[in-house]
Amino acid sequence: MKRTLQLFTFLMLAFTFGVSAQTVTGTITDASDGMTMPGVNVVVQGTTVGVTTDFDGNYEIEMPEGSTILEFSFMGYATQSVDVAGKTNVNVSLVVDANSLDEVVVTAMGIERKARGLTYSTQKMEGSELTTVKDANMVNAMTGKSAGVVITKGGTVGGSSKIVIRGNKSIMGNNQPLYVIDGVPMNNANGEQAGTLYQAFDGGDAISNLNPDDIESMNILKGASAAALYGSQAANGVILITTKSGKNGKTVVDFSSTTTFEKVMSTPNIQGEYGQVDPGVSLSSWGPKSSTASNSHVDDFFRTGVNLINNVSLTSGDDKTQYFLSYANTNASGVTPENDLKKHNFNLRVSRKVSDKVKVDAGANYISQKINNRPYSGFYFNPILNTYMFPVGDDMNKYKEFEVYDKSRNMMVQNYPYTGAPGGYTQQNPYWITNRNQNENTRNRFIGRMSVKYDIVKGLNAQVRMTYDRTDDRYEQRLNATTVDVLATENGEYTVKNGMSSQLYTDFLLNYNTNFNEDIEFNATLGANYVESQNSSMYQSSQVDLYGSVLTSAGLHYANVFNTANMSGTFAKNESLTETRSQAVFATAQVGYKNTIFLDVTGRTEWSSTTGDPGKPFFYPSVGLTYVLTESVETTDFFSYAKLRGSYSDVGNALPFGVSSTNPPRIILPDGSIKLQDASAGKELVPERTKNFEIGADLRFFDSALNIELTYYNATSINQFFTVNGFSGVGTKLEYLNGGEINNSGIEIALGYNLATSSGFTWSPSINFSKNVNKVIELGDQVETGQVVISSLDQTKIYQLIVKEGGSFGDMYGYKFKRDASGNIVKDATTGSPMRTEDTEYIGNANPDMMIGFNNRFSYKNFTLSFLIDGRFGGEVVSMTEAMLDGNGLSQRTADARNSGSFTSGGTQFDPETYYKTSGGTNPIAEQYTYDATNIRLREMSLGYSLPTDNIKYISKVSFSVIARNLFFIYKDAPYDPDLSMSAGNGLQGLDAFNAPSTRTIGFGLNVSF
Repeated sequence: MKRTLQLFTFLMLAFTFGVSAQTVTGTITDASDGMTMPGVNVVVQGTTVGVTTDFDGNYEIEMPEGSTILEFSFMGYATQSVDVAGKTNVNVSLVVDANSLDEVVVTAMGIERKARGLTYSTQKMEGSELTTVKDANMVNAMTGKSAGVVITKGGTVGGSSKIVIRGNKSIMGNNQPLYVIDGVPMNNANGEQAGTLYQAFDGGDAISNLNPDDIESMNILKGASAAALYGSQAANGVILITTKSGKNGKTVVDFSSTTTFEKVMSTPNIQGEYGQVDPGVSLSSWGPKSSTASNSHVDDFFRTGVNLINNVSLTSGDDKTQYFLSYANTNASGVTPENDLKKHNFNLRVSRKVSDKVKVDAGANYISQKINNRPYSGFYFNPILNTYMFPVGDDMNKYKEFEVYDKSRNMMVQNYPYTGAPGGYTQQNPYWITNRNQNENTRNRFIGRMSVKYDIVKGLNAQVRMTYDRTDDRYEQRLNATTVDVLATENGEYTVKNGMSSQLYTDFLLNYNTNFNEDIEFNATLGANYVESQNSSMYQSSQVDLYGSVLTSAGLHYANVFNTANMSGTFAKNESLTETRSQAVFATAQVGYKNTIFLDVTGRTEWSSTTGDPGKPFFYPSVGLTYVLTESVETTDFFSYAKLRGSYSDVGNALPFGVSSTNPPRIILPDGSIKLQDASAGKELVPERTKNFEIGADLRFFDSALNIELTYYNATSINQFFTVNGFSGVGTKLEYLNGGEINNSGIEIALGYNLATSSGFTWSPSINFSKNVNKVIELGDQVETGQVVISSLDQTKIYQLIVKEGGSFGDMYGYKFKRDASGNIVKDATTGSPMRTEDTEYIGNANPDMMIGFNNRFSYKNFTLSFLIDGRFGGEVVSMTEAMLDGNGLSQRTADARNSGSFTSGGTQFDPETYYKTSGGTNPIAEQYTYDATNIRLREMSLGYSLPTDNIKYISKVSFSVIARNLFFIYKDAPYDPDLSMSAGNGLQGLDAFNAPSTRTIGFGLNVSF
């Protein structure tokens, strides 16, 4: 009995001890990317009992008797309270509190500032937002995630994507933002962009060369005030990229693999009922009904694209040396046959604390990229044109064997009967184009950088940075014999171009940060920089001269031998070298009073060799003021934080090389003759300038769970750079001018909410809204016509892109139907065809009226779900594709009109063939092919699961995800994707001319950490 009582007593004590000393363990991760978080505070609510997570994000804590709530907190993240009653293992995902009052953000020149002290709008994007649903061009992963940022995607693998922040500001200059990597401007070595439907080639962009897995975060400086320290490069905003670096502690190896499959999402609605007028000869499908007519060749032509992106990185270091090493491999195949991309990214970054005062940071990137058979848009070398225009009465299967043996020439020649057919522009077998009109682009790029920082005394340090960024490009085009004669000579054609672009950047910064007393803080930077850029090219082509004339005496000696030694006659050749230099001194200072009022002032004086007088300085100032209202009024759980801000700046947009000279360079032509450059400066030119005013408010509610950012901006750009017809005595066809004024004004609203429950469920929705109004105030007295033509009818065949006083950048003009007083279309009494207006008229603007992005992220235990709905509202687009399909009787609408027996358009009855041949075709009435560009889509989606790794040796994290991009349209009016672009330049905006079709991407991802 005594022993029984002792055993009972022992068990009761053990039970009591277990209740009073419950042990809870778990792992804390970042909800945005699933990475473990060291240093997180874990505290028992209402007590002083607490621990911090170790390097792997793990914790273990004993709960005092009667306590059941744990609080998890980390600077910059929303605090979470979790009920752990009866639990022994609790894993928590912390959500970034983007509105942390003491958050430090990276600003211009890499200078760190308190978020509460910023006097302008910025928007931060974590690196995980670029890698959750990966794209071969990381710019596309930014779409819909930042207010005021318009991203227009190129349609092919290796294609360019265009970014415009707060509207177009320059008529003929650059409208894209400056990219800055770790405080240093990137060499923006972009390729050539299409300006006409003939040879509409996309040469690619520079930003897509980077590996998104190397990026820690992006900070978008939208307004000129935020970017003012960059002077003549600041007018279009700045995208600051902070790359990953080594960390002190345990060595971590991260591996990620993404595989996606890409399918064509939409193609034109081509009829399959009516055959050809002249089978085997004519492209026209205005013939009789045919039982053999089929439109299946369109779907048969496109393939499933496959994108494979693998990345491995190593992060390690101790208290003195930290390093980050990564390698990424991208293999992407487009939906167009033979269109492939292979890219290798190598990155090394090392930071070392040499002494208590000296820190050195160095890094190197090497990129090797090869793109095969990048398709063209428009009329030349475009297999999509020839696929869509193929007469449905014929059978494409007969021509999939795209070449046949020609005994007379003893070689393989093109197998296609329609190469000389009218009404279709350079018709060729689409499979011949992809296999025998190939092009190849290779790029090798090196970026080397180093910075040395010296702490002079407390609060004062000096920093020197140097970056060398060099890109070497090679382009080859090989056109086999029997390519249509407008593109190649009898033996074929060969073109090769080698280009080099380099930038050497050096700067010196003197930084001072101090508190004069408990109320006043002061931060200042004084600096200077020097930039030297070089661009060289060597071009040889056996047919087409750079200056627009076809050299009929050129060609190849021997058919299909693609070598410069085989070029015959006076073939085109050109070699060029350009060098530019700029120097600047700059300063910025911020004074803060009681952490409540912040005054920010910057100034930059710049000298540039691209101006008429390289010794002439240009000054770019900015000033801003911030007032943190909640430091003066009492906060509540409902009203947590309020900041008011305003700023003004005056920045520039640099002149391109060679335009400021009043003595234009001479050009040696292939035949030895000399000509002047087509344009020259009639007088000294200066950089464009943008004067920007911005006000806004940052508000937080419900204990900072809900955040709202409101911004209004007004930016006026003057000294516009453009060309006009040369005046008498100038000696050139065109003259470069400064003149004109464009205004952009608008509003931006960003809302975010962080919901975290005790059960571990989190929801982080965010909404971005923006609206920009662009107005051309004036063009100057020297523009006698009051307008500047960006894209002409000769270049587009359907519309003009014209900048007019009183209009907006992106205004499109085309022919409309001639109508009577009742609004009915007027019919020509003789031909029975619809009549058009005497001249082109306004048909719309290519830019959206407003944009909305709705991003959501959910997490529960080991599951995460995120999706983005993206909408663009307003604006118009124009389709040359639809016009030509109508003209040839290939569209379904032409079949419907024939089937109806009676066809009426615009209140007037017409014969369908007469109507569509007149309103469509190669000289269309643009009004009929202008569409509302409004579209709403499910832009991206990801569903992920993190596998528990407690019992897996050497592995700290494993996660799987199913990902998708461009899943479906919720609403769309246009018969194609209106967000796709033919060019990243200023021309051809809003135009579809047999562009690559929109695609849907679905795949999966794997992430493993060791």
